[in-house]
Amino acid sequence: MRATKRNQIVGVFPEGFTKEEGEVVYEELEARSNSRLKLELDIHDVEWFSAYKVLTRHGERFSNGRCFLAGDAAHIHSPPAHKA
Repeated sequence: MRATKRNQIVGVFPEGFTKEEGEVVYEELEARSNSRLKLELDIHDVEWFSAYKVLTRHGERFSNGRCFLAGDAAHIHSPPAHKA
């Protein structure tokens, strides 16, 4: 998002992370990201934050006779990670 001098960060919380969306401390995310990714992030002025579960379900069968499931009808996926 060059024109706004802002960045979007998308990531996965580690296994066993139990905090709810409103309990997440941005300084904690910044410290974890900086130590693991070897980056110098400075997270501030957060305009939007969202946490969601990644869903991985799909049809048991993708065809039955002349009927086929394809594309989005064959699976579900998580919502987009950006604000509409």
